[in-house]
Amino acid sequence: MRMSETISKISADLVKVMAEVKDVTKNSEGFGYKYASLDEVLKVVRPIAAQHSISIFQSQKIEDGIVKVETMLLHSSGEYLISEVEAPYTELKGMNAYQSLGAAITYLRRYSLSNAFGISSEEDTDASNKYPEPQKSQKQTQKPQPQKQSDEADEKSLEALGIELIEKDGYVKAVEKVKGAIYQNREVLKKLGFKFSKEKKVWYKKLTEAV
Repeated sequence: MRMSETISKISADLVKVMAEVKDVTKNSEGFGYKYASLDEVLKVVRPIAAQHSISIFQSQKIEDGIVKVETMLLHSSGEYLISEVEAPYTELKGMNAYQSLGAAITYLRRYSLSNAFGISSEEDTDASNKYPEPQKSQKQTQKPQPQKQSDEADEKSLEALGIELIEKDGYVKAVEKVKGAIYQNREVLKKLGFKFSKEKKVWYKKLTEAV
């Protein structure tokens, strides 16, 4: 994070903003859980921040296959706070290059903005011990998809966030390909069934639990 030489004024008003901001409505669904769209997050945060002299600016760029989003909170006093998140660019299944890039930018903007204001924009399935269940087919004659295809889809989604999966001794371990990727995406790992070992300081799950 980068910041102005002094942050006393923006800090005081940011505390007021965070006291007024409530968790937003989770109006979208994907990857087996509900989440608040970027529009929904902005609709809640922007007017409250403006009331306390704080403007929100977000910019994006892609360098060497890495998508980067920068979020600036600018106070009327001239003080500012700047944070940056990034993830490797990956073309998503069913999307062309431009759609995949747009999806990555939108995700990073939403994640960064929610984090800046302490908003829970995603459903916490970990606390309730509820994880996405495979949908039952209505037609008995329809063949189930091979487990390997599902595993590859999960692995690809984590790779897009800068996380690599390594299988060893009956476990799947999450390893960072991009610095800070695991820290920024802990909720994603939880939703995919990963647990954190304080002893070994690693995110893991049993191979048999892989979705």
